[in-house]
Amino acid sequence: MPAEKVSREARHWLHRLNSWDSGELDVYERPEAHANRDPSGETVAWVQQHKGALKDLGVEVGWDAAARIYRIAAADKWGNKT
Repeated sequence: MPAEKVSREARHWLHRLNSWDSGELDVYERPEAHANRDPSGETVAWVQQHKGALKDLGVEVGWDAAARIYRIAAADKWGNKT
């Protein structure tokens, strides 16, 4: 789903979420691929804060492991892409 189809605020939160180290995000989202590593507490807090803000805006994101970024998976009826 194209990010430009959601609100400016949602795009802002998505951009910030993706600005975190992609390697750390991959450890958080795919722990099975990183058996000897755990995500840092900072990473866990960052992801939870940003996913929570996006959820409050009616936007769900999913991890694109190949591109190592979050993408919009779904959005609500409040002017956002569904």
